[in-house]
Amino acid sequence: LGYTPAVGIVPLRDAIVSHYEQKEGVEQGSISKNRVVVTTGSSGGFLLIFHACFDSGDTVAVGMTCYPCYRNILHAMDVETTSIPLNSEYKVTAAELQLEINRRRESGVPPLKGFIQSSPANPTGAMLTASESKELAELCESEGIWYLSDEIYMGITFGDIAEASALRFAGNTTIIVNAPTLSQQAAVACFEPASDLILRQHVDRYKANREIVLAGLKECGIADVAPCHGAFYAYADLGDEQSGLSTAGLGSEALCAKLLEDEGVAITPGTDFEDPILGRGPQRIRLSFPGATEDINEAMIRFKRWWPTWKAHVREQAASIDAPLTSGI
Repeated sequence: LGYTPAVGIVPLRDAIVSHYEQKEGVEQGSISKNRVVVTTGSSGGFLLIFHACFDSGDTVAVGMTCYPCYRNILHAMDVETTSIPLNSEYKVTAAELQLEINRRRESGVPPLKGFIQSSPANPTGAMLTASESKELAELCESEGIWYLSDEIYMGITFGDIAEASALRFAGNTTIIVNAPTLSQQAAVACFEPASDLILRQHVDRYKANREIVLAGLKECGIADVAPCHGAFYAYADLGDEQSGLSTAGLGSEALCAKLLEDEGVAITPGTDFEDPILGRGPQRIRLSFPGATEDINEAMIRFKRWWPTWKAHVREQAASIDAPLTSGI
């Protein structure tokens, strides 16, 4: 097979352009393969684009809740991050970003150089509408801010909100696809109609899994769950007072460890995704549901069986330290 071009093989880059024009509503002829870069893994893509856009000492805005590698990679490059609180729908829109822009301008601190957000999002599954994505792109362009739209879960959506790639609205968006040499050859076929049918079958399975997970959380009395419009995650908040119990070994990390030990079910603590300074991590958990439906169903049966035991454990421990209890517990 030999080496591939540094930016990816031409047939794959052409197929990606066609995909964005035919599936994502990007204007015909507005992009070319010369703007498409294929990378080995998303982390490799982040490294390239971060180095291209930012210098040491720059500041990039991220959502308070976000994919942790954004912060990790940027900090490793000596680029600062600032966390923007999510709105009630678990996303950052132009309104929230504008507040941060104004705050920095009024306080005399350097302006933002970039903003990155995924849609559908990890860990929340929240999605931007077309108008929200357009407004963000226009705001960033007017303020000279690089708008980095992470669309790795595009195509895994459940019909609640129409998909809207930022490439429709932002003139300087970079497309990044993950694939080494052999995978690039195979990836070309992934843009054929038959492959799209296979993708939709997977998405139908994810949708069925989502219903099982959301119904199970509701049965457990866990009501504060992010919208879950896309991707394959359910992100739940157990309440503000749950954070206060983390010092007693009752936060989300302890919850996840205990669930794994008792029932063999793995979920992820919110501490992986939250800004540690803002302290939301100990009260939030992420459930991932891309597996077989029978496995997801079994996992939620075990979770529902185990949840009352955890609540009793929390009450017992909290009583011993006279800690307040949240309604979610």
